[in-house]
Amino acid sequence: MEEVVHFFSMKVTRKIIPVLLLLVYFTLVVYFILRYSYPPQSYFLIIFFLLSNLPSASIIITRKSNKELMNELQLTEKALQETYKHWDSLLGLLPQAVFGYANNSKGNILFVNDFGVKLFGYDGLEDFKKMGYLDIFDGSQKAKIIAERDNLIEKKSTAISEYVGLKKDGTKFPVALYSTPIMDADNKVSGVLGILIDLSEIKRFKDTIDQLHSLDKAKDDFLNIAAHELKTPLTSILVISEILKTKAKTLNNKEIDNDINLVFGEAERLKKIVDQILTATRFENKHNVVKNDTFDLLTLIRGHVPVLKSLIEPRNNHVQIEIIDGQEALVSADPDKLMEVLNNFVDNAIKYGFPEQTIIVKTVLTDNEIRVEVTDSGVGIESDKIGRIFSKFSQLENTLSRTQEGIGLGLYISRLIIESYGGHVGVTSVLREGSTFYFSLPLVKK
Repeated sequence: MEEVVHFFSMKVTRKIIPVLLLLVYFTLVVYFILRYSYPPQSYFLIIFFLLSNLPSASIIITRKSNKELMNELQLTEKALQETYKHWDSLLGLLPQAVFGYANNSKGNILFVNDFGVKLFGYDGLEDFKKMGYLDIFDGSQKAKIIAERDNLIEKKSTAISEYVGLKKDGTKFPVALYSTPIMDADNKVSGVLGILIDLSEIKRFKDTIDQLHSLDKAKDDFLNIAAHELKTPLTSILVISEILKTKAKTLNNKEIDNDINLVFGEAERLKKIVDQILTATRFENKHNVVKNDTFDLLTLIRGHVPVLKSLIEPRNNHVQIEIIDGQEALVSADPDKLMEVLNNFVDNAIKYGFPEQTIIVKTVLTDNEIRVEVTDSGVGIESDKIGRIFSKFSQLENTLSRTQEGIGLGLYISRLIIESYGGHVGVTSVLREGSTFYFSLPLVKK
């Protein structure tokens, strides 16, 4: 309180002192006139002398006042500089980008804190002063940004929006922008203050959470389908075994053979499911031992044709083999694993193909790789599902409408096998016309 009183007393004193000095000056003159009884005719000379010296006195007083004003101005400027330093230090401590831009046609950037300079990859504030605020955002959002800025200025209110930021090197990243208008002394909007938050990490966390939810759902679907798929052959085995047990004395040898074949078939299907689960688990846990032999893949496929025909023809389908003649395609892989992949592709074509279709097995040779294709004329694949067809449990997406056996691991395992040998898998498809599944492997140079 004492400091406030002292401050105001100094202000009042500085304004009163010049007036008091003038009053003292006039008082002395009047005193000498009365004291020494100057004649009236000399009053004019005295007043003239007084007025002629008044400017000198005023100059002295004014000089003193100007000096005091200069001191006050210097103190005020120093206080402003200290305030600016405190403000700048505060902005520098914020873990978000803070910037301001002018309310003009270009929207010139006026200031950016250190975090903002580093976030956008520029060297310093001078780089930003050459830019408009639109330059730090993706150009495709220009119309949206301008419209929301105009609305903010018109209503003189704050706004929160999500945009795509643009760094100096061209990198795009998601941001949230909190904007508020900067008002001048006339209550007009002179600019806009923005706080920009990088959403990259938040987006990554969200994507990770979404993936975890998808995996959790896939796990639940897998358990449901696996239980169903494992239960079916086990039930068949138990039923047939019970029949064999109760009718062993009355059944002839042919009937026994048929029932035993059914038991064997169901046991084989159960074994296949278990083997697929184990194979996928070994690959995922990096426990699978990759075998590498160098051999001619074209020769291997030619020798495998009878197996392919045995898979295709019993189901009233036809097979068309188009293997390149007169050349060789050396690859480094496990031949049994590659034929497992080919069998998976053919089995997939049989399951989802139309009755009595022709399945084409074709090889394409280039300078660097060999490509093996299996084409069917089946139901095809919806475009939004093609990208997930080689994912784990891909068949489980439409659990309730499934019409085919299997737990959706065949294509997934095929991808793991081919990728382990440096190759890749893919599919092209037209809905209700058919699909072409293929795998490619790099050639081994002689």
